[in-house]
Amino acid sequence: MGKFGRKYRYKEVVLDVTGSAPSDEKPGKLLGSVLDEVIKCAGLRTRAPIVDFGAGKLRNAHYLMKKNFLVHAVEFKELAGKTPQAKRLWEAARKLGEKFKPIIFPHEFVGKHRNEYTLALIINTLSVMPVPAERLLVLAYLHSSLRKDGHVLWYAMKGDEEQTSRCHDSARLGDGYYTGEGKKYKQFWREYNVDEVDEMMQATGFHYVQSFDTQGNSQARLYQRDTFCPLEPVLTEEFVASQRPNDDKNILPPTSVDPRTFDSPHELDEIVPNPPELGLDTLCIEGLGRLEPVRRDDHRFHRLVALIFRRLFYPELSNQKLEAEVGTGRPDIIMSNRAEKGFFKTARTSYKIYCPLIFIECKNYGNEAGNPEVAQLLQRMNPKRGCLGFLVCRKFRNRDAMIARCRDAVGAKNYILALEDKDLIELLKLHRKDDPAEAMESIHNWLDNRVQELVL
Repeated sequence: MGKFGRKYRYKEVVLDVTGSAPSDEKPGKLLGSVLDEVIKCAGLRTRAPIVDFGAGKLRNAHYLMKKNFLVHAVEFKELAGKTPQAKRLWEAARKLGEKFKPIIFPHEFVGKHRNEYTLALIINTLSVMPVPAERLLVLAYLHSSLRKDGHVLWYAMKGDEEQTSRCHDSARLGDGYYTGEGKKYKQFWREYNVDEVDEMMQATGFHYVQSFDTQGNSQARLYQRDTFCPLEPVLTEEFVASQRPNDDKNILPPTSVDPRTFDSPHELDEIVPNPPELGLDTLCIEGLGRLEPVRRDDHRFHRLVALIFRRLFYPELSNQKLEAEVGTGRPDIIMSNRAEKGFFKTARTSYKIYCPLIFIECKNYGNEAGNPEVAQLLQRMNPKRGCLGFLVCRKFRNRDAMIARCRDAVGAKNYILALEDKDLIELLKLHRKDDPAEAMESIHNWLDNRVQELVL
């Protein structure tokens, strides 16, 4: 969209997310070897149930069924008969009896296959989905469909010269690009770096296990299902649909290979696939609001706080570990301080706080934590491990009393920053500023003020 004289000029791009299935009838050599390694790494036995999400023309499903696995193929109804090749491969699969089960997305899949599968495949699927929140929604669906300790294989093409040559500024759409020169309906394409994949997986309840060599042509990463999906309360079709911009009534089928342009005397609300209302920072805020406090320790809050700390402080804080053994205890979260600038460097160099490791304890209590919780965090900290930690609670009834407890620890050169929900929300709002450098500076100043509150 751009201003054109006294009018506003818009470009309308209509996408077909089913238009990118490859024409190959079996996995390439690299993907086939990755699938073989995944089977070994995940300890899959023959006839183990596997869900192939975005199964396309079933090239991977047929490969696995030949190895005597049971495959449930999740796909849009129209794709199975979209081309003669797809129709032939789907008909061949249906003749394999109980080895194969077609599942039409979404109504035959969502909420109907809980804890059923040992492995989920997500192969070149999220790369063609233009709405970031819908990518997370798919991963949340897979989380609920997997058995305890089940695995998911992320496989995505990356660095393909032919594909990346189509990704230029004039084709920018949301956080990716539209492709499909010469086609009326365009396709979406988006590549991810490893950190982005890991963050999506953590947000939906998976932790990294292993990567596989693809000779630089693709990403192949195996993740294992965690007990809880941190964003489960908010990642629902109803919530995503309520926040997703929609103007289907005014969007006509494309009549030309060139996207339609039109002028308007008024500035219109753009239909963008990644609105702030569905950004990850906003989803975390919404998730906090929907998570009820409980009397006992609660791993749901713990997992959500871990995601928020990664979101706010990575890569300054990295190598996140959950419930790792430290002496006789198991801190909720440990992160390594690798900051080369900002607050965590200032803590180390200016305040002289020894902090190679940062300890975070999470308390999902309806009432605030007290002396026992402060003492527990102090047990994690020492001059060998680190002397900076966070105590994260839901709400302080008496904030002054909590700060006084934290000040008492400063005399022994231990620094505890106590946070409640509203603090996390404030930090997430700072993080979603349009300018990343400004956002980082605001967050670091916020934390610096909290340290000053302890020492002044």
